[in-house]
Amino acid sequence: MADKKISSEKVGFTIPPHTSNSHSKHIIIKLAQTDRYDVYQKELPADLPTGYTWINNFGLKARHPDPNVHGKSLDTSMDDPYLDLVDEYTIEMDDIEGQEPVYFDGVSVKNFQSGKIHTGNKRIHVTLALGDPPVGWPK
Repeated sequence: MADKKISSEKVGFTIPPHTSNSHSKHIIIKLAQTDRYDVYQKELPADLPTGYTWINNFGLKARHPDPNVHGKSLDTSMDDPYLDLVDEYTIEMDDIEGQEPVYFDGVSVKNFQSGKIHTGNKRIHVTLALGDPPVGWPK
């Protein structure tokens, strides 16, 4: 699967499950400022650490100001780089009771510093400021 740009909806950017991964789940990315970044769904890297169920992968790209229209930003393209650090945003995902969700920062697997915040309907929120993380759960 090639990287796929995700369109914003009222609740955020809904990233669908990967069809090639039976463990994949949809997640929702909620940005404080939707005009600053574009969100892309990415393929899960083949070399992710084992011992985790990786449910989805995404990346954020910076939108740039439109030089011809004040207050408007330009869409990103496939050639634009993914960002390492971004403004803090929220990820909404299914909860797994008794477990803490994790992300991979390119070097090691980490717990979300925010911890999980229950939102009801077996969903949680976590926050992050990393622009290119696979997310998942310990097995």
